[in-house]
Amino acid sequence: MKRTIIARSAESLLTHDRSQLHVISGLRNAIAVFIALLFGVAIGQPALGLGIAIGAQVSGFAGLNGTIRKRLQTMILAALWMGLTTFISGEVGGSWMQIPLIAVLGFVAGFMGCVSNEAGLIGMWATIAFILFSWFPHQGLAPTIVRALLVIVGGILQAALMLLIEAVYPSRVEEKSISQVYHLIAKYIRDSSRKADLQVAGALQAAWSLVQDSAYRLRDGGHLEAMLNTAESIRIEVIAVQGMLHALRNDKVLSPEQIQWLEYKSDEMANFLDEVASALQNDRSLRENALIQRLNQYSEELRSGAIGEDWKQIEACLSRAAKELLHLTELNEEAYSPTERIKANGLFRPTFQIRSAYGALRANFTPQSGTFRHAVRLAAALTAATLLYQVLPFPRGYWLPLTTLVVLRPEFATTFSRGVARVLGTLLGAVLATFVLLIPDTQHFLGAVLVSGLLWGMYTVLNYNLFLFSGILTAEVVVLLSFFAHGQPLTTIDDRVTYTILGGVVAFAAYFLWPTWLHLSLPDALAKLFAEEQAYVDAVFHFNGSRQTGDQSVYRKRTRLARTNAANQFTQALGEPASKRNFDKEAVSGVLTAIHRLSEGLLSLESHFSVGGTAFISNPDVVRFGQYVHRCLEDLELMVKQADHTLPQGGEIDSLDRQQGVGALDEVSPYTKQELRDMEVPASLRFTFIRMEDNLGTMFRMLAPKH
Repeated sequence: MKRTIIARSAESLLTHDRSQLHVISGLRNAIAVFIALLFGVAIGQPALGLGIAIGAQVSGFAGLNGTIRKRLQTMILAALWMGLTTFISGEVGGSWMQIPLIAVLGFVAGFMGCVSNEAGLIGMWATIAFILFSWFPHQGLAPTIVRALLVIVGGILQAALMLLIEAVYPSRVEEKSISQVYHLIAKYIRDSSRKADLQVAGALQAAWSLVQDSAYRLRDGGHLEAMLNTAESIRIEVIAVQGMLHALRNDKVLSPEQIQWLEYKSDEMANFLDEVASALQNDRSLRENALIQRLNQYSEELRSGAIGEDWKQIEACLSRAAKELLHLTELNEEAYSPTERIKANGLFRPTFQIRSAYGALRANFTPQSGTFRHAVRLAAALTAATLLYQVLPFPRGYWLPLTTLVVLRPEFATTFSRGVARVLGTLLGAVLATFVLLIPDTQHFLGAVLVSGLLWGMYTVLNYNLFLFSGILTAEVVVLLSFFAHGQPLTTIDDRVTYTILGGVVAFAAYFLWPTWLHLSLPDALAKLFAEEQAYVDAVFHFNGSRQTGDQSVYRKRTRLARTNAANQFTQALGEPASKRNFDKEAVSGVLTAIHRLSEGLLSLESHFSVGGTAFISNPDVVRFGQYVHRCLEDLELMVKQADHTLPQGGEIDSLDRQQGVGALDEVSPYTKQELRDMEVPASLRFTFIRMEDNLGTMFRMLAPKH
């Protein structure tokens, strides 16, 4: 166990993602802080500029990710909440009221995470402001109000600068996310692996989240949604084509030359998708390179070569994909500018709907909720950290609860890895700050430049690497306080390192004293996934009166979200100590893999049924198979729910050896392989049924108790 934890922590120090570098937005945020500091220096009041700079610095974290609407709303809410906590901290700083208030704010910061990530971040930033400003001595009501207003002004300054730059140079995060979806679908065509399809599913989930919160659209009101719906439709056709090609290769229905020609046409579709992705990424018209003419020619070639039922199935799928791309070129041809794209309901539509937020808070207000337990744990840890720094002889003790707040996370693995990265990063930052502070600066101008430069680096690597972020953050805070709060450099560095280590120890101790193990709620996540998959099956097979394509789209997205949540929870549970886990990781991994492949089969069936129409849907064999899949998923959901929050554990996984003519589970399945092969439907559809039945059998075997 120890080796695993240490290995994961060491890996987190080196883990990085180039796509998460925020160079431009980081520079924008640093400029806002520089303006605030320069203003204070120019009027001879560095402390005044410092207050504005702190508000701009913290609000800048909210301006790095998401749509312009989400960034703006989060920045404004963060500034207002920070202003309130800054005012309260100025009134209670140094008194005994500081301790219960920091506990309350810590609980709120931890508990708001159940509403959304943005709500949790706002709560954390407000708590940071309270901790930071409660360190300053009480100077009366008027100075406290001024300090709170300065923080709010700093946040508004940061938001205003973001809007100004966005109007001139739109970030277009929505279009870029959709472009990534098209690129990954093309990648899937060339490499139809589970990993490639998972990347498509993840990109679709991220893009839909951005589009649903977007403040942009064309005059027709459906530009972004239409582009993403087109991507969803093409993905369905592509998955169906890949499945049919695989079936035709195995059953040798077509000649090798015919298969090769169809594979070539499939690869050609991938090239079209890459062109679309490039055009969306670079804001180019899709008509610039005569794509429409080539798509029409592509469809003609497909129709001219269609021979036999199975060939026509593939031709129909690829032709529909080409038609979807033609529709996309019409959408892309619309000219628009940022000012024309603002929706009628504006930038300030509430991000957090009151009703849904209240529902989430009410549902999680119970000791059985992991979020509630984390909130209580965070409140207790911050209380202990505050009491500890008040009895220790070191100045600037607020760094101790600050570190505890940042390190302590709801998950064990994240808490441990963040703690290690933050402590080591702090040591790096202390060394860096030592050299920076050797430069004399009596006018504070150089200090403003250095602070802004370090902030640029800090924002840039925020999501790139925690180790680098912690190091730059330490250097920036040390320089900021040394220049503008008249702190001694070496003393400031020493205090920072000491309290960072102690804060990490407090966070670790809090988690080990009262842990929240995510593996305990993993069965609930799997049960939710099986339930959503049942609803998707009903929509695909048109059970319960579900006969609209829109119905299928709704259930498809809900299933994808449930699968993503279950996979994320499984990944986080793997970071917990092996001695604490009560599930077989190979079994759960096998279930998630099998249900993902089952969903791929359902996507293929969507395409098949759209071609075959009622002839397929009303086929008795098809209806019976759909009912069988639904019943199996019900049984799987019941197996997970009755497991009393435990999953199969221990021992080796049974071999999934398949014998010719034998179903996946003889004791459960009403089918044999031969029965599925004898269905009077196209070979590609029979292959999809066989593969889906195999996936169901895999899930039953994985969830069966091991002996």
